Amino acid sequence: MIEKDKLILEEFTPNTRRNFPLALWQYIQTNWPIYLTSLFCMICLGIYFIVITPVSYHINGMVLVTENKNVGKVESSEVLENDFVVTAPNTVENTIQMFRGSDLAYATVKRLRSNIKIFTPYFSFKKEVDPLLLPISLSLIDDTINLIHPVQLRLTLQTPGSFSLKTDDLTEQHKTGDTLKIQDISVIVSPREIAVDYPKELIVMIYDLNYASNMFRKSISISPSSKTSSTIDFTLIDNIPKRGERTLNTFLQLYNEREKNEKNHLKDSVLRFLDSRIALVTDELDTIENEITNFRTNNEITDLPFQSKEIAGNSFSAEDNRRKQELHLRIVELILSDLKDPTREQNTITALDIPDETLRLLIVDYNKLQQSKLNLTKTVAQNSIEMRGIDNQISKLKTDIIQSLTLLKKSLELKIEEAKDLENRLQKEQGNFPKNEKKILEFSRQQAIRQELYLYLLKKKEAVAVSRSLYIEDLKIVDSAKADYSSGQPKKSIILLSAGTLAFAIAFLLVYIKEHLNQKLKNAEQVKELIPNKFIGEIATGPIKSKGIITANPKAPFTEQFRKILSNIHYCELSQKSGEGGRVILVTSSIRGEGKSFVSLNLANVACLSGKKAILVELDLRRPILSNYAEVNATPGIVEYLQAQQSLEDIIQTIPNSNGLKFIAAGAIPEDPLSILQLKPLITLIAKLKEYFEVIIIDSPPAGLVGDSQAISKFADATVFVIRDGVTTQTQLRKFDETTLHLKSINILYNGAKTNKKNSYGYGYS
Repeated sequence: MIEKDKLILEEFTPNTRRNFPLALWQYIQTNWPIYLTSLFCMICLGIYFIVITPVSYHINGMVLVTENKNVGKVESSEVLENDFVVTAPNTVENTIQMFRGSDLAYATVKRLRSNIKIFTPYFSFKKEVDPLLLPISLSLIDDTINLIHPVQLRLTLQTPGSFSLKTDDLTEQHKTGDTLKIQDISVIVSPREIAVDYPKELIVMIYDLNYASNMFRKSISISPSSKTSSTIDFTLIDNIPKRGERTLNTFLQLYNEREKNEKNHLKDSVLRFLDSRIALVTDELDTIENEITNFRTNNEITDLPFQSKEIAGNSFSAEDNRRKQELHLRIVELILSDLKDPTREQNTITALDIPDETLRLLIVDYNKLQQSKLNLTKTVAQNSIEMRGIDNQISKLKTDIIQSLTLLKKSLELKIEEAKDLENRLQKEQGNFPKNEKKILEFSRQQAIRQELYLYLLKKKEAVAVSRSLYIEDLKIVDSAKADYSSGQPKKSIILLSAGTLAFAIAFLLVYIKEHLNQKLKNAEQVKELIPNKFIGEIATGPIKSKGIITANPKAPFTEQFRKILSNIHYCELSQKSGEGGRVILVTSSIRGEGKSFVSLNLANVACLSGKKAILVELDLRRPILSNYAEVNATPGIVEYLQAQQSLEDIIQTIPNSNGLKFIAAGAIPEDPLSILQLKPLITLIAKLKEYFEVIIIDSPPAGLVGDSQAISKFADATVFVIRDGVTTQTQLRKFDETTLHLKSINILYNGAKTNKKNSYGYGYS
């Protein structure tokens, strides 16, 4: 117990502050209500955030892209070998851009009706539910209507097959299968059989399709697995894991379906073109064969001489070059005729055996625009800005192709004329041949050209048909959509930990601001720094909550503190006086509430404990409270004695539970306390008390408020000036010299010093 008492009497020194953990712990202990309140509020906010925030899960998937980087290269001899269609290279980058487009997201939302979200009330919030777990399904009759604001429905599921619709103040009864007309939309409520429990109260939110598709695009992340691989990673964020898996799988499925439909559409267009060209060439072959038959019949020709065949064979080789040029010219004319025909709808252009590389690239761009236009017609109107823009691009590109074809046609015609000149020179050598033989040779040439073109078209038609039937998907699913349940956000532990950390940070900031705005004294060191030579000690605060005598026990820690203070007063001031009679100690302070009356009472009692005859005189006539602390009568007192209403023996009382301490109360509160204190009988009273008592403690009014202390100070041999922790301000301390100008032998006592020692003692008077 003695060691603990020693700890109580220790003063808080700067060395203690150098121990940062201890200083921090003391800092928190001192301001624990702020820290506790901040922690409680932030934890409540964290729990509130967890409750209102829906849990989001990551749905992951992976696909493999079958790359074909040579698709975009067109070889003149193999134009129809590679599916008869010129397309863009199928690379990972191109595939990712196609996935990020708005059309695929729009189609996914439309197919799954993701623009219709269903919630159920959850406390004061709402929680989203999986539509497949409900006994009803909702769909829009016309889902292309633009909704400026979401449409909300409140449904209550009743008996199987019936429900109620709440609108404003009305409640309508409906059956499954009914069509609900809300604002400008019509909603069909269809029944669905399920085998699970489902909520009864539903809140349905219907969003615009474009808005829902944009939200879907923001919730999905698409990126290549690595720079060198041909795989793509997909990550979709959804509040409902199973719905997220369905959405991502549908998204991938629609991509494959769209790619297949686009390629099949192009191939079907090519097949129709080939069929029309084959029919035309067939008619031409039939015509030539009929002409040959009629010519032979009319001219009675059965066979040609062997020599004629040999010469014809030689001339035929010379004509081979001309026939190739005519074949190219024929193909150019076929394409040109289709482009210039205004009555024929031409969606794509087949490159065939176009010898010009630049022209083939123009045809590639033209086909892409035609396909983009086809896709656009599914989502926008024919006269929309987007459709007019792409029509202008197609028209401009079509004009460029026609100009290029026209130039190519002229070039081929020039080459054919040159080839014919060569043939004419060879034909001069055949001048001796009969006229009929030359005619048959001409027919044979025409027939050979048509037959070659006919076989060529048949071969390519077969190749396109085989390619269409043997379609291979460009996208292969490596990992189907799977929800990662461990990725659920928000993380409760992280949120609560963050809330706790933020709570301490906010509390620390609030305490920091409070401490810097608070001008009240926080420790005795501040007093020692400003007034170093007048400090006599401090009274620690502790668990004892009393306003009266706390020094009744001679061995109590508080008794030791007051004994030390009384000893310091004697040592510093009173011991130097020539001591006739008792010594008068004046106790005052700057303002009220600093504990001067409490100090006066216990300082006087300690003097009694020391074996001295002591008396406590209450001269605070403006607000006397010592009689309450000492538990004695407030009257009669000094006022009655000075007004000659009572004798000295009548006003002296003994304080109960003390060590024989005598006490003179203030008495009735006068109208003018200062004039009372200036009466001559007061001088006589103090002189008599000094004759009878060794120590006279005077409790006076605060020196910083009224001039009463100055009037009393002439009787005092020493002054104890009480400063209290958390009450006295730094401003008041800086005015100390002005406040104590007329006081004698000033001794500063620091009251309410904080201690954080366990099992320590101190008074808690406030």
